[in-house]
Amino acid sequence: MQRVAQLLKATAPLTLTSSLLSVITAVVYDYVCTGTLKVFRSILLIIGVLLLHLGVNLYNDYRDYVTKVDHAYRALNVIHRVNMILDLGVTPSNVKRTSLIMLASATGIGLFLVLYSHALVALILAVAGMATGYLYSLIFRRSGVGEILAGLAVGPGIVVGALDILDNLGVSVVPPLIIGVVNGIYTTLILSVLAMARREADIKIGKRTVAVLLGERGCRTFSLILIGVAATCSIALALYIGSVVPLLTLPVLILAVRSIARLDVKRLFYCRIVHVSMLILSLL
Repeated sequence: MQRVAQLLKATAPLTLTSSLLSVITAVVYDYVCTGTLKVFRSILLIIGVLLLHLGVNLYNDYRDYVTKVDHAYRALNVIHRVNMILDLGVTPSNVKRTSLIMLASATGIGLFLVLYSHALVALILAVAGMATGYLYSLIFRRSGVGEILAGLAVGPGIVVGALDILDNLGVSVVPPLIIGVVNGIYTTLILSVLAMARREADIKIGKRTVAVLLGERGCRTFSLILIGVAATCSIALALYIGSVVPLLTLPVLILAVRSIARLDVKRLFYCRIVHVSMLILSLL
C-alpha cells in the first residue's frame, strides 16, 4: 500500500488540478447556458485531459532522467519532487512506455470527441496542445518560454477546446475564458516559483528558465504583474456577470503573493484551487 502511495505521489497529483479546473469551467458554463449536463462528453473530456496531463508528467520524468537533470539537482542538493526512476526504482523504459500509452489513449479519446462533436476548433487546439506538451518536455521548459506556453495551454486552451467539444462556442465565451486565463496564470506562477527556487542550480547545469533569463528580481516582478492580471480578470468577471462572488477571490491573491515571496509552491497550488473554484461557482 505504501508503494502505491509513493507511486501516486510521484505523478504530482496536485498539478492535475490545473487541467481539471479548466475542464470543469467549460462543463459548468455549458450547463448554465443550456440547462443540460452532457455527462458522456464531460466524463470523456475529464478522462482524456487527465491522461494527457499524466502522460506529459511521466514523460518529463523520463526526460529529466535521460538528460541527467534530476541527477544534477540531487548533486547540488536542490529539492525536487519524487522521481519514479531514481527514487522508486521504476525502469526508464517502463516510465517512457507508460507515458506514451497515456498520451496515445488521450489522443484516441480526443479524436473520438472531435469526430463525435464535429469540433474543428478543438481538433486544432488538441494538435497544438499535444505539440506544446511534447516540445515542452524537449525544448520549451529549458528555453525560458515554457512557463508561459504551459499556462496558455492548460488554461484558456483547454477551456476553449472543451467548450467546442460541448457544442457551446456559439454563445459568449468571455466568462469561461476569463476563468481559463486566471487558471493559466497560476500555472505560469507555479512554474516561475519553481524556477526561482532552482535558479542557481539551473545556471550551473545550463538550464534556461524564466528565472535564469530575468534574474530573481525580474522573475518576482514578472510574477507580481501576473498577480495584477489575475486580479484584473476577477474584477472584470464580476462586472461582466454582475456578481460580487469573483471579488471575494481578491484576498486569495494576497496569500498568493506571500506564497511567491516564500517560494511556497504547495500553498500556491491551494490558492489556485480556492480562487478558480470560487470563480467557477460565480457562474452558477
